[in-house]
Amino acid sequence: MYVLSCLPLQVTASTGGVLGYEAIDISYDGGGWGGLEYNGNQALLDGSVNNGGRGWFYAIGSGQPWGPNACGIPGAHDCEQQVELYVLWGMEAPAPP
Repeated sequence: MYVLSCLPLQVTASTGGVLGYEAIDISYDGGGWGGLEYNGNQALLDGSVNNGGRGWFYAIGSGQPWGPNACGIPGAHDCEQQVELYVLWGMEAPAPP
């Protein structure tokens, strides 16, 4: 779980990155994780922040397959077939467990 100070689509490719990212309860942060940012190439959003397009782990809205056999989208350790995104809007985030 994390919070942002703006929506990922409000930060365009020209500005890049994630504004106001604050980790609350992150169980895995490999692959350059730092919150969701606008991608606009391989996917609508990805979580591999400020890497110049070299990775698009944690992709949301993938428009192309990834991996040695074009098996899906880049996951934590292998190809993934599905990503779920839950959004809590307009409320304070709960305290970490």
